[in-house]
Amino acid sequence: MKKQQIYGDEIFKFVLKNGLPVTFVQKPGFSTFQMSISVLFGGADVTISDNHQENIPIPAGTAHFLEHKMFEKESGDLMLEFDRLGADSNAFTNSDITSYYFHSANKENFSQLTETLFNLVYNPYFTDESILKEREIIGQEIDRSLDDPYSMLFRGAFQNLYGDLGLSREVLGTKETISTITPNLLYFIHKKIYTPKNMTLFFAGDFSLEEVESTLEKFSPTSIQEKKQVALIQETGLLSTYKGSSSHGNTSENITSLFLRVDKNKLSVEHKVATEIVLEVFFGESSSWQQKNYEAGSINDDFEFGFELGREYGYLIFIQRASVDSAKFEKIILDNFSNVHLEGFEEEFTRVKNAKLGATIMSFDQISNIATPPEEFDLNLDTYSLTKILETMDITTAFKKFREVISDTKKVRYSVLPKK
Repeated sequence: MKKQQIYGDEIFKFVLKNGLPVTFVQKPGFSTFQMSISVLFGGADVTISDNHQENIPIPAGTAHFLEHKMFEKESGDLMLEFDRLGADSNAFTNSDITSYYFHSANKENFSQLTETLFNLVYNPYFTDESILKEREIIGQEIDRSLDDPYSMLFRGAFQNLYGDLGLSREVLGTKETISTITPNLLYFIHKKIYTPKNMTLFFAGDFSLEEVESTLEKFSPTSIQEKKQVALIQETGLLSTYKGSSSHGNTSENITSLFLRVDKNKLSVEHKVATEIVLEVFFGESSSWQQKNYEAGSINDDFEFGFELGREYGYLIFIQRASVDSAKFEKIILDNFSNVHLEGFEEEFTRVKNAKLGATIMSFDQISNIATPPEEFDLNLDTYSLTKILETMDITTAFKKFREVISDTKKVRYSVLPKK
């Protein structure tokens, strides 16, 4: 048991008898509570390495498909059961994780809600009929995404940058790949991956530690340990090949982007925090760069930027929705990287860092912000840990880590243009 107190909240970290890691944030006086179970399995996972001896392929879209089907049990739809118990429930799948959660104000049903969440995650039920029905539902999702301009933007850029990684695959999959998903495949995937050592549980609410521990132990299954070592692999074994710089979609104006692929193997959460601060200093609304390029018409109010890290990938992204020249857009961004330096930016660095720290602390008042993992590439992190990193981050360290991020990059421009 590890206990710490941060900004008035007590955080407990412990491991259940079956090996499931738990983070519990005690929130006295809060009327609502939320619990989530996240699985280290996402749309970018390409193969399972069974005891490092056999690589078993995973069809694109399997993680998302499995997420949908986990709510369906022989007794009925568990979403209806959560509703009956007075809770909102949902799930999501991204490139790295699948997460299931409920949010409620009915404390008297805490025990039943916990039992239902464990039932949702640990007890699969699939039939041929339900799989066929789900293919149709997800097929409609795929159809809608094919013409969505931002889906097209990321799809085109990722195929150019990450042909060697599963990130180039759609989380939804394709109609062809989901047609290969069967009950037997989902049972196999669930048995291998949905195990306590590949999961984490977050809970936040006004409960005693004793009640939380005893309830979780009561309903957490003990007979599901997978004995073999199983690794998820995101490498496709293919080479990244250039597939063009633009496509035409459902947009009234150009959407232009610049993606910079970075070497994830060298990076940590400290690099992510540092890079987000530095990007805000030099590209944010208060930066001289943004003001100058806004006045020149090179960017407008739709300009966006960010930095993403996953288990096996990392990228910086810059997006502009306007009829701008993509080569010029790339040049003004890359030119600004040469202006990133310490001298004269200490005050702005402190302002941005403190604003980010303040926003993080304010987020503690939202149960949903602290009851899920803040970073998908490390399920052991919690939002409170990020405040410690922010508090100790100085300008010299931040700029050093930013330089490490951009020391080895591969870039690609990609645009989505209006349909002809």
